[in-house]
Amino acid sequence: VESFVVKGLRSHRVLFRFRARARLTGGEPFVRRDLIDILTLVTKRLKPLGVHITTNGFLTERVIALTERRDQSVPLQLMVSLDGLEKKHNQIRGSDLAWRTAWSTLERLAQRRDSLNLDLVVNQTAVDREGIDHVEPFRDLLNMIGVRHQLVMAYEVIATYSQQEQVDLNPDQLVEFATFGEFHPEDLLHLFALMEEDLKR
Repeated sequence: VESFVVKGLRSHRVLFRFRARARLTGGEPFVRRDLIDILTLVTKRLKPLGVHITTNGFLTERVIALTERRDQSVPLQLMVSLDGLEKKHNQIRGSDLAWRTAWSTLERLAQRRDSLNLDLVVNQTAVDREGIDHVEPFRDLLNMIGVRHQLVMAYEVIATYSQQEQVDLNPDQLVEFATFGEFHPEDLLHLFALMEEDLKR
């Protein structure tokens, strides 16, 4: 794994000239049993100001083990993806265990954030109109364990992972982005108001 990671780091060395944050993402990063080795190499070679990992929270024990074993002098932001409250999240993820495992990951880590130098965030993706209705009760639930809520919208094509050669990352009008689900204009106005609230927190 070391030669693979080092080769990748060399090809992106210009991006890290000013010690940016390093982001490890996927797919699901924690399916890799060598994720701790990759993180160690990234931390050692790049000396980033911090590291960000996005996860679905399914593999609780692996997530916790990594937070414990890594170099804790480097801040880690762990973003857990949840698509709404329990029934909604399980429906979208196609598993009755999806919510329970992700929530267990959150609860167990929330108690140890300070000692692990960990910033814990939940990323809620609004897939459809029902997802918008979940935002406020979900935010209240997360407040009970002191976890920050972040809201995003599901797009039909995500430029970050697109295989298309030409994806306009700065369209002239909002309508040029196609949403994954169906939203009415009033839904979008409400969604944007909730996003603005998140930004003020």
